[in-house]
Amino acid sequence: MFEQYHSKHYAVDIGTSSITMAVYNQKLHKNIIIPNGDGKPCTPHDVLAENAFERSEMMKTLFARIRREYRHSIDPYGSLGITMEGLTLTCPADVSEEEKELLKRSAQSAGFHVEALLPEPAAAVLAFLTWNEMTEKKKYYRVVDAGAKTLDFALVETEGRRVTVKAVERAQPGGDGVDRLMMEFYARKLAKEGISLKEDIQMQEALRSKVEEAKISLSSKGIEEDTFVLYSEKDAKSYKMKMTKMEYLVLCGLVQKQFLEAADRFDASVRKLGIGHVDTTVLIGGTNCNPFFSDTFRERYADSRVLGYKEREAAALGAAAYARLVLDEKKELIIENEAARMPQTTKESEESKTVEYLGDRTVVPIQRVNSLGLKNALDSRLLEAYWSLVYAIAELSGEIEVPIRTDREYYAVVNAIIYDYPELGFYWNYGDTRINARYKKDGVDIWRLGLNYNSTKSEVQRKLSQINQTVEQIVDAVTAKTEFQAGNEERQMIIAVYDHLARRFTYSEKKDGKFPDYAPTLECLLHGDGICAGISSAYTYILKKLQIPSMVIIGYGRGYEGHAWNIVQLSDGRFCHLDLTWDLQNFIYQYLLKDDADMAAGRHLWDYRVYPNCR
Repeated sequence: MFEQYHSKHYAVDIGTSSITMAVYNQKLHKNIIIPNGDGKPCTPHDVLAENAFERSEMMKTLFARIRREYRHSIDPYGSLGITMEGLTLTCPADVSEEEKELLKRSAQSAGFHVEALLPEPAAAVLAFLTWNEMTEKKKYYRVVDAGAKTLDFALVETEGRRVTVKAVERAQPGGDGVDRLMMEFYARKLAKEGISLKEDIQMQEALRSKVEEAKISLSSKGIEEDTFVLYSEKDAKSYKMKMTKMEYLVLCGLVQKQFLEAADRFDASVRKLGIGHVDTTVLIGGTNCNPFFSDTFRERYADSRVLGYKEREAAALGAAAYARLVLDEKKELIIENEAARMPQTTKESEESKTVEYLGDRTVVPIQRVNSLGLKNALDSRLLEAYWSLVYAIAELSGEIEVPIRTDREYYAVVNAIIYDYPELGFYWNYGDTRINARYKKDGVDIWRLGLNYNSTKSEVQRKLSQINQTVEQIVDAVTAKTEFQAGNEERQMIIAVYDHLARRFTYSEKKDGKFPDYAPTLECLLHGDGICAGISSAYTYILKKLQIPSMVIIGYGRGYEGHAWNIVQLSDGRFCHLDLTWDLQNFIYQYLLKDDADMAAGRHLWDYRVYPNCR
């Protein structure tokens, strides 16, 4: 059975946390992965995570380990006479020439001869290409390498027999970020039992192993919770640990949000290169084996062909393909690396190029003191639609042109407006907005919208004046009874307003099967009752008046029912959750200034890509 691994040329991918070896099988006519001595496709290591490129002795040890691990799989009895000399290696596209030389010397010290050194993104693309698919037509591939330690994006161009890495972008953390958050989650639970992991190293290592098992379990379909028992030898006691699927998804979402922020930067930079469309997206890396993350990228890049076969093994398989084509069959295949770290493009810079701020010149004054908001999740085109609508609604205009393509985009913009600007949402009948026409203008998709309102301009101004008077009364009442401490005024004001509203408000009752029209809007301030959308909008509106960054967050509560609450930013830069609706008429607040893990434990679920991380 070992003859299937017999070759003059072997391929090795050295990832940030594991090694994978591949070879071309002559009988099967395909590239295959060689299992290690334990029969597994990947061999874990921690060399690169320890800055290995600068430590030659560690690299030498690594290649010696490769020979030892895989010699047993390829020729365990030494009867086949396999020498395992020729290696095709892959490495990150942005490593220096000095680092490449170190790789070669380290391999030679273990008895290998490095025949080729390929950039990982190019190797990954080769894993999915056949020789006949390498046509003269220029094509672009987006490689998303979600590894354990880092997340790497790359743009690869193919034209004829030439494969070129055009650009790369690296972000941290990789998939290990989920492990770290899970460790913190369980550590908090243990802390409530009086156990400090920092003081029990043995228990800490045991938990680390359990976390990996829990992550695999909770990533599986049909698993709603994972439980295990953790034993502490220090106090001779066992602790039952549990994490629900919802809690796990919240933690994954925190990492996912960072992934998508990196994707935004990379895609913006690709557009700067003048490349309008990427034909194929290739998903590789161990973290993309987690359906949560692979589905995230499949959804994001649905406009291209998305490939994700053998995510952990793609670079090694591609290197094996190169070895067969170039070294065995002597075909001409040119691999070039033009990669350089790409300049970052932020949403703030995109927004500043497209937005003109009108301030108090509109019929309804627009207060832009808030840096937070659902607008931060929109790209530059939808931001243009967002601001165009904001000012049209503030002027109570009847019709407007906006650059929107789909219903989904429209509702994303609408939700952002009504929750970022409650002062507009209470009189705009967004559900009755008409699409009067759809067409292209200068190559851009345009919707012409007919806007409807539930009040005249004078009525809107009168009602908004009443709302502002109510806000002033609330702020005056809060200020009068709060003894502010120097340096802590903002936090005290956030809590004091929360306390005032929690005691003042009640949850609206349904009449004839429906809530009052004012209940989900800012107008609920005038009535003293509302539902979650109106209560959270009122709280954000008051904090906006006080120039405290705040936003409404839209998600799900108990029983997966739609729900809304708030996020605020404290003066030290941290973000926190507040759920005023669930704390109404309570005197011990359970949802005041909480982090993501606390809210997940309280059965809140939200789109982690849109909102700031609350720690």
